[in-house]
Amino acid sequence: MVTPSAIFTFILLACALSVLSLPANGQPKTIDIVNPVWQNFSEEDGSGFYFDLMRRIYEPLGIAVKIEILPWSRAAILLQQKKADAMLGSYKEQPHLYIYPKQPVWLDISAAAFKRDQHNWQGNNTLNNKRVGWIRGYDYHKHIDFKTHYLEFNQNHQGWNMLAMDRLDFYIDSITDLRLYMQQQSLSTETYAIEPVLVKPMYLRLAKTEKGQQLADLYDQRIFDLVQNRMLEQLYKKWGYEHHYPDFVQVLKD
Repeated sequence: MVTPSAIFTFILLACALSVLSLPANGQPKTIDIVNPVWQNFSEEDGSGFYFDLMRRIYEPLGIAVKIEILPWSRAAILLQQKKADAMLGSYKEQPHLYIYPKQPVWLDISAAAFKRDQHNWQGNNTLNNKRVGWIRGYDYHKHIDFKTHYLEFNQNHQGWNMLAMDRLDFYIDSITDLRLYMQQQSLSTETYAIEPVLVKPMYLRLAKTEKGQQLADLYDQRIFDLVQNRMLEQLYKKWGYEHHYPDFVQVLKD
């Protein structure tokens, strides 16, 4: 015969086991990040500003940061399918498909690279009716007001090669990536010019799940902790972006 006290003991045991199966404090145990390679930001070996930032945000909470390098379009599909948790460096768009924290991860300046002797830059209107290209999935046409047909590339060197062969008038990318490429390839600033076309905050993009919402909320809390303890400022200095730090802090909204 099962006594009431035995039933009560069973219920207590079941509740205890249920609690033990949950992550500590109800938080996720991991954040699974999928991201393309961006030099200094998301390197194939797991280094970079973005990945360091994620570790400083989540690891003190006991959340392991797991990283897989994938092309941008593939990473976005995995988030839509809820097979990964996050990707980095996105504009806050398509909120019906993704979750975003309130606070950004980076203040991005996008720019157009072009040959000086072929174009007289007069602002973004200079892009009208020209051959313009960028990395597939960046979708600059949704954020910059100009009228033209555009080309998309899988790798940045493809856009630069088209520019060098005069098969492209303007190649648009992050101004940081443009300058890095020119430096690495020893491209002359007398031959090529770079002009800003867009300044926008970049965000951590998360899968539209309960876990994604938890990760977004934790990011919004932790980013201010990193500002207050100066760890974020140290991270900017580590990667050589200390001149960007004051502008980034300015866009944070309490």
